[in-house]
Amino acid sequence: MELYLPAEELGRGTLVLAGRALPDSVSGLRPQVLEAFDRMLTDFTAATGLTADGLEDAEADAVLRLPSERDEHPTGYAVDVGIWEGDALYPIDGRGASGWFAGHAARYGFVVRYPAGKEDRTGVASAPWHLRYVGQPHAALMAEKGYCLEEYLDWLRTFAWDARHLRCTLDGTEYELYFVPAESDVTVLPVPQGLPREISGDNRDGYIVTLTREDLPPQKTDADTAPAEGDAG
Repeated sequence: MELYLPAEELGRGTLVLAGRALPDSVSGLRPQVLEAFDRMLTDFTAATGLTADGLEDAEADAVLRLPSERDEHPTGYAVDVGIWEGDALYPIDGRGASGWFAGHAARYGFVVRYPAGKEDRTGVASAPWHLRYVGQPHAALMAEKGYCLEEYLDWLRTFAWDARHLRCTLDGTEYELYFVPAESDVTVLPVPQGLPREISGDNRDGYIVTLTREDLPPQKTDADTAPAEGDAG
């Protein structure tokens, strides 16, 4: 079957990049993001005995100092994390107990949006407190490959809808992903009928389709044989 997506859909979805105008914005976190964030904070406290929370936007902006056009908070998928010390909430720095987030965030669908060593791709200095929700299987794949979001989207472009798709298995669920380039006005998006799917624009030039499949035969995932990081672009 085919779906017909207007141009504004390019700016909607968990994988959108900031930098271009978004068709809409939200205040706070989207419901599925808030639920995942709350679970992560609960597990962090259980593991460390410390209490973490989300920074207010004003506090986060003062720390990150992003230009307004690069601000991800209006997407509803970005959150800045701090740890309570007495009555003060301090942004995590990735050291000590706060390093738990970098090691575990992917389990909840989050990634460190601006990791150290990726400044040439993200255009932003390392910010270990700034997490971005991308959902599954994207967070797991990004963690496995060591990709920032820009690199991950470049990699996904190599799995065109009319060629080889990316297949992977995570926690017993099998996924199939492919990329469809956007047209200038309306994009015709080919999708299988009857399969659960998520569609995200990249706010750049295309759409990523994520199918949840239960009938794939056991196989080695394409992610295991994918190009090395240097070949992602």
